Amino acid sequence: MLIGFWAGIAGAQQTDGALGVEAGVSSLGAYVAPTMSLSDQTRLRLPIYGGALSGDFDADGTTVLGDLRSRQMGLVADYDVYHGLYLSAGLLIGGYRLSGQADHINADGRDIAGHFLIEVKQQHQLAPVVALGYRYGFGGGVSFRAELGAKIVKHTLQVNGLEPLSPVDRSDAEAEIARLNDDLQDYPAIPYLTLAFGIVF
Repeated sequence: MLIGFWAGIAGAQQTDGALGVEAGVSSLGAYVAPTMSLSDQTRLRLPIYGGALSGDFDADGTTVLGDLRSRQMGLVADYDVYHGLYLSAGLLIGGYRLSGQADHINADGRDIAGHFLIEVKQQHQLAPVVALGYRYGFGGGVSFRAELGAKIVKHTLQVNGLEPLSPVDRSDAEAEIARLNDDLQDYPAIPYLTLAFGIVF
């Protein structure tokens, strides 16, 4: 009876067919991915993420009016390890980019006025990803997947518009930008969550 119980669970994770597609939502953006099964335990995915958000963003006291965009895609391999649980690894190209403008920079509690163009972006366009997920097959080729992962990449801050500042203001602004970049280096990875439904043909 116990063997039959576990066999039933294992069967629920399997879906027939080699080619498929998934769609859902992720903290990396709206998600869609063609899929291909290489074996009973191994699948390839071509994940594509995209999205945009406009508004005011706070950078440690400096308000940036701009756009946060996510444009990324890649190749990922999933390996089933136990009854729907799987490990995933791959590469993504592209990523998050925040671009906007600010009318001041807050440096050590002091606002330095000006017109600044601000951009935060990945240091490298190509980044590895690793994840742990669970995939449940409903039958008829339909499945649901939940995945928690990390994209291993650092970001950097660039600011233009410092030239018109006085020497003292420029020095303070550059010190604040350097401090913020040092803080960004403390975060070598971006965690993400993906929820998606899939179908195989």
